[in-house]
Amino acid sequence: MRTKCPYYIELSDLNDFGRMACAFEPIPLVSLSLDMRNERVLALEGDFVFGRPIIFYVKNRKEQFGEYLAYRVNGVQEEVSIVDHISSPTFSYSPIINIDSFPFPVTPKAKTKLRSKFKVTKLRDLTSLVKVCAYKSYDEPPIPLLLFEDSKTKRIILGAAATFSESDDFYSFYYIHLETIPSSYFVRYASQRTDQPFFSNKLDEHGCIYLKVIRLASGHPLVSLDE
Repeated sequence: MRTKCPYYIELSDLNDFGRMACAFEPIPLVSLSLDMRNERVLALEGDFVFGRPIIFYVKNRKEQFGEYLAYRVNGVQEEVSIVDHISSPTFSYSPIINIDSFPFPVTPKAKTKLRSKFKVTKLRDLTSLVKVCAYKSYDEPPIPLLLFEDSKTKRIILGAAATFSESDDFYSFYYIHLETIPSSYFVRYASQRTDQPFFSNKLDEHGCIYLKVIRLASGHPLVSLDE
């Protein structure tokens, strides 16, 4: 079966890209370095939905070049850089693969038909959203939470795509509204306590589940809200 052209989703900055590629991953995801309309970008492959791969990318605005993307959280600060070699065990390293020719058209303007968009499910609270992401799979990291402003409603959305069936027909984007954009890039959740989940930059509390928050550069092309 021929794979359809990907959906391209732009991330806000290099920190978001590094967080997606490395944070909580037993083996960091591979980063692809390629040209998009005469501009160098870093990209990584997400899930397949509706027979198409989702490719997240970020523009390499500082034109950094190297063999690895290095990522770590030091205290409450993230450190992300592009380096020539692996030098410290305190970092996670995503290998950068330099792509000369790509099997798909490399354009962020790939058209999305309405019938190919996610079904949307609004949840009541952050706790419900965290559970959707944290308990989708017991042997994989939690699903990343995507943060963006919806292009139609102009509301701040935090959500994730998940399916509880083997069929794509039941793939849904679960989301909540936020009043403001959080300054932290993780959500902490303690399932064995009555504490409510909250946004945090600290990852050092024992017995907690942490989910990474990934900010998009603009709205999600597969999510349409008509509220």
